[in-house]
Amino acid sequence: NACGRNRRAEVGVRICLGDQEALLEGHTLLKQHRMNLATALRRLESEGYEEKPGMYVVNDPQTPDTIVGIVIGMAQGSRIVPEDKPVIGVSTNTTDQGPRVKVSGRCRRALVKKGINLKEAFTEVGGYLNEQHDSLIVEAGGHPMAAGAFIHQDHLDEFLTGVSDLLARILG
Repeated sequence: NACGRNRRAEVGVRICLGDQEALLEGHTLLKQHRMNLATALRRLESEGYEEKPGMYVVNDPQTPDTIVGIVIGMAQGSRIVPEDKPVIGVSTNTTDQGPRVKVSGRCRRALVKKGINLKEAFTEVGGYLNEQHDSLIVEAGGHPMAAGAFIHQDHLDEFLTGVSDLLARILG
């Protein structure tokens, strides 16, 4: 997992094949992964998050897109971000060469029991934007407690507003 999150999946494959040199490299990548998570969580603690009607938003341009979902999940689990609404993480630190932003959402099981489904929220708002602009603006997927999307940067605010409004209606 740490190998893939550090964009070095081939090291993980080599470890599975019994390569001892790769195992050493994998340990280094695991340390890096843990350091990246700790650094992002410390930044979140010091810089905070934005509260919107149906969600909390963590916008950290330094956190890589490969770990933004993990960071926001850990932040809610450790109460850095409250659990009463979903948390949405935004990362502009992507490997994508285009003008796309990664958005990840996480929520607790108690919110799913209240009707929250992050995959449906992301795909509904994303589908609406794609239709409105007659273009692929949003690619989204996931499941009720965790979802992700790549969004054209020019439409990020529009997407976040739509998701926030939808989640706020569900939460009442």
